[in-house]
Amino acid sequence: MIRNAIFYVIILSLFCFSCNKDESSITVDPVVLGNFELNISNITLRTALLDWTAPENAENLSYDVYLNQVLVEENTVELELILENLEKDTNYEVKVIAKNSEGSVEKLQTFKTLAEASLLLSNILFYENDNYQMFFTYDTEHRLLKKETLGCSADFNNLFTLQENTYNNEGKISKRIGKSPYGGFQYTIDYFYTDGLLTLIEMEGSRSTGSYTSTYTFSSQTQYVHEIDYFNLDGNYTFSERFEGTITRNNENKITRVSRVETTTGYYDTAGFDYNEGNLIGVVYADVYTAGSFQIEYDDKPSFHTYTTGAEFRGSTGNACLQYNIVGLFWVESLRRFDGFYDMLPFYTNVNVNNPVRYTGDSNRNFNYEYNEYDYPSKVSFDSNIPEYQYVFNFNYEVLE
Repeated sequence: MIRNAIFYVIILSLFCFSCNKDESSITVDPVVLGNFELNISNITLRTALLDWTAPENAENLSYDVYLNQVLVEENTVELELILENLEKDTNYEVKVIAKNSEGSVEKLQTFKTLAEASLLLSNILFYENDNYQMFFTYDTEHRLLKKETLGCSADFNNLFTLQENTYNNEGKISKRIGKSPYGGFQYTIDYFYTDGLLTLIEMEGSRSTGSYTSTYTFSSQTQYVHEIDYFNLDGNYTFSERFEGTITRNNENKITRVSRVETTTGYYDTAGFDYNEGNLIGVVYADVYTAGSFQIEYDDKPSFHTYTTGAEFRGSTGNACLQYNIVGLFWVESLRRFDGFYDMLPFYTNVNVNNPVRYTGDSNRNFNYEYNEYDYPSKVSFDSNIPEYQYVFNFNYEVLE
């Protein structure tokens, strides 16, 4: 009996020791919250949008967001976050941790920001109306071949060709043909070069009052003679003008001043151009009747101006289909101030790097942009000469590979 009692005591002691040991080593695993979804969208050169769903059957949640293992947002209760100031063409890792007092769960994803790309303007939508559009066609070297418009002609259902360009073997423009859907205005310009330098421009055109022929002869890159013959609607010669002109260029070969004098009447006009970082930022102008100036401010985004300023811009101030086809720099005001400098356009070839946001001085206008994922303008609105009215243009592009 004694032996049996001792045995039971030992067994009981071992059982109690075992129970005490188990109770002291018990740990409670953290609660793993339910799964959730993480999405990354609207990726641009320098931004991306994160959004996620809340884990199911969980309350009082907050979230920590890590970018490349660096905490960028802590204890947010929102379900989205815009990542900004990213580097272009760069891989990133995103981790979102959902948590509450009961536990946590995390999601991990990677993405890459866009690389810079060259875009060609494919069409412009005027006034957000599909019946008013302009379309652009390019060659394999991405040079503008044709510009067509829908809704600027009497027949809104057909495309109207505003401009066609031809290029020589050196890639320089050799011919430009343009016309207006209104008033029968049309023109042809032929360009001639010697050793790659422009030496002669021959123009002929017609308009509501008759026709004209115009010739620029360049004795150098700084001196030229401009001769114009005018004809009435019957084709009879009416009068001529002859200008002697001078061109000043900076060390980047950009035109900084053009001046000319009519050899018979003494009429003169002049325009000066100031540039900064590739953009035309200031214009001064004068003729025998008036003088003035204005300045232009720019954004820091790539320009949607994909072909040369001065392609054409004659047309009434109410005709958006014509007056806005200098894409990139709307209304080069000094060149519209006096008729003489309409004809300067065939050899004024500046292309702005960025987009104008404000004119100040004798010309005042503000431009408001929205941008696409490549930072090119996708929409621009700006005031008109009509109170309480704004022009609105939408831009679509072809991305070059």
